[in-house]
Amino acid sequence: MLKIIIAFLFVLAFPALAQSLCADRTHSASEASDLQIPETALTEKSAMKSLNWLENNFWIVLKQHKTINDLLANTEGFGIPYPNSVKITKGTLLRLRALLMQSRFDNEQLKLKAGTGNAKAVASAQAQFTTARNEYCLFILNSQFVD
Repeated sequence: MLKIIIAFLFVLAFPALAQSLCADRTHSASEASDLQIPETALTEKSAMKSLNWLENNFWIVLKQHKTINDLLANTEGFGIPYPNSVKITKGTLLRLRALLMQSRFDNEQLKLKAGTGNAKAVASAQAQFTTARNEYCLFILNSQFVD
């Protein structure tokens, strides 16, 4: 069911997926880490791959270990792919939510221009978009891959 919801959100946001939502809020080249998660990493393909790892491989890796310490010591099998998969999935969902809120805001503006909307609905949609974009951009600024 989760895969269907994510796929549906991608279909709705497909035209806007290539646009940067945080171009004005990124680290400078000197501040950026090699492990910084770029917006371009948050794609449908990477999110579905991460979700697949969480749904399938996570359980396989978990069953291979008798203790938590053994599991945590398995850097290549668990310590790297688990947090990276969670971050890719979360970042992609935050991005999709921001794009959805942006579409709602754009729609309310168009309705206002056409005479069928109202300023209160535009302001509300703008506030929701701003909140979603800020949360997404904060994620982008503070998230790094585990290596």
